[in-house]
Amino acid sequence: MNDVAVPESVSVAMAEIAEYMREGLLALAVGTGLQVMGALMDTDVTASAGQKGKGHRRRQPAPAP
Repeated sequence: MNDVAVPESVSVAMAEIAEYMREGLLALAVGTGLQVMGALMDTDVTASAGQKGKGHRRRQPAPAP
């Protein structure tokens, strides 16, 4: 069998998909859709707000209440 290097997030996603398949087709469709939405939202947030954990020079902290 060929060993193919895949990112850890893909391995986790495949394990989750296998679990959804055991639960049924509806669970597979819903779980896959949620994973895709999460990936799309993460991409949009990174594009809008920058890389997670990195400071932004122009952004100022909110004043304390």
